[in-house]
Amino acid sequence: MQTLSVGVPESCAACGGPLPPPAQLCRTRIWCSDRCRRDAYTRRQSPAQSAAEVRVVERVVVQEHGLAECAHRVALSPVACMNVLRELRRLAEAGTLQSSPKWQRPRLAVEALVDVLHPTSRGRRW
Repeated sequence: MQTLSVGVPESCAACGGPLPPPAQLCRTRIWCSDRCRRDAYTRRQSPAQSAAEVRVVERVVVQEHGLAECAHRVALSPVACMNVLRELRRLAEAGTLQSSPKWQRPRLAVEALVDVLHPTSRGRRW
């Protein structure tokens, strides 16, 4: 996942004055007051304006990726690998890996990994 970090506007897009502090669950503010917001709307709707004013509003953009990329990134991180193995162990202890058909292929992959790491160990715990 690629994250592009951008800043938050610090001044009003209409008058240039300071913006009030942002609320926790709102969009990023670009006007300092309802009056500036209405004035900007009026200017945009005005037929006398021949060219459109472009204002760049900076945002954080998250680019998605597929499961293969996730697996590749996990494989590059010892901490992420430990987290995956810890979760698989938890599922095995709960009996989920043995009882649910959807976990058959991952269970076989874990068994193959154990065979590679310990070729003489054939007694499986599940």
